Amino acid sequence: MPVPVKIRARRYLNSLTCYRSWENDEEKDITNHLSLAEGEVSLGIYAFHPKEIKDSIVVTTLGLWVFNCNNFNAKFIKYTDIVATSKPSKSHKNSTLEIKLKNGSQLTLKVMGLTGEVTDAFSFLQFLMCVDKDIERETGKCPQVEWFTLPDSDQSSFSEAVSWFIKKQYTKYSKMSIPREKIKKWMQSDDLETLGIVFTLMKDYKIEPPLSLEDEYKFMILYFECCLLKNPENKTEWSDSRETITELIVDWFKILSDKPNTYKMLDELSEWLAQLYQGADNQLRTYIVRKILYPLLEKQEIAKFLTDWEKEPILEIAYSKARKLGLL
Repeated sequence: MPVPVKIRARRYLNSLTCYRSWENDEEKDITNHLSLAEGEVSLGIYAFHPKEIKDSIVVTTLGLWVFNCNNFNAKFIKYTDIVATSKPSKSHKNSTLEIKLKNGSQLTLKVMGLTGEVTDAFSFLQFLMCVDKDIERETGKCPQVEWFTLPDSDQSSFSEAVSWFIKKQYTKYSKMSIPREKIKKWMQSDDLETLGIVFTLMKDYKIEPPLSLEDEYKFMILYFECCLLKNPENKTEWSDSRETITELIVDWFKILSDKPNTYKMLDELSEWLAQLYQGADNQLRTYIVRKILYPLLEKQEIAKFLTDWEKEPILEIAYSKARKLGLL
């Protein structure tokens, strides 16, 4: 069931420092200068420059009235006319939100405030995404918005991958699969958040033609290593933390051990883990012993691929520590 726009505005906009809701207040005279459609209700105004009308945005139940100058000539943007957006920063003040319309024109929403630790541009984007989802629910039509595909310069793998995630997440009527060439392109990224999105897409959505096990294996090694070395303290919106990725590494060993003709991959995975341990600091070494090596040695079908650890002095110490944990 769709949620009324005024509820969405109350949820995402009312708390913004630069936004004033008219829900429980009389509207400003500014609304007298707007040609509101029949049934259209103005909900509030976003004004980054409090003493000027320039760049202000009046939010209504049908769209946005955007004032580009210090006069009362505003451009009306229907929610249903938006076909693409940029991905504003979540934390950098003075971020703006770029939107593209059905007629091909592009407009900058100067929602440049910062409320708490979140930019107003990011909150505005969340508002627009929810409204779009409600329109989909009400009309039964697939949304046409390409979220996050209007970067300031060339489109990044991150913004492109996020756009696909949004389409798959919010377009429940779409049976469109994700092209393999796109996934393989994003797999080459060294950006942890991009790799996190790719992992989610691989896990939850159909890719055509399907990825080979070799493709998946090479990507997972890259993703594991990035998560362990870059070590986000907590799981982010897209990527895993060091804590959560260790569980996935153990699971991946198990997945490969259950598949035929994967001995070479398991040997390579063990060698990768050994090299990672040798180059790691003490904190990461402790993680590897307690969170990865120990649970792997508990599985007889996997432990046989780790016997080479006993042949190297540094690795043998780790191997013995993990063994002792199993005896506790």
